[in-house]
Amino acid sequence: MAGGDICAETTEKRETLDYLDDLFDLASPNTLWAYGNHDIRNGNHDWLREVTGRELHYVQNYPGMTVL
Repeated sequence: MAGGDICAETTEKRETLDYLDDLFDLASPNTLWAYGNHDIRNGNHDWLREVTGRELHYVQNYPGMTVL
């Protein structure tokens, strides 16, 4: 699971987000992603949607568990 702000400036430069995606496979349904306050502050929401394949708020269902 990855939380928001896993890097202080994840969305300041696209290269940073791409690096973290290489490490954590942010689009994987097994990687939970929460947007952090710096992600929101820096904008570039399209980058996050593109890399994660998710909206700013999403629901992920697993057997016996739902994550909001």
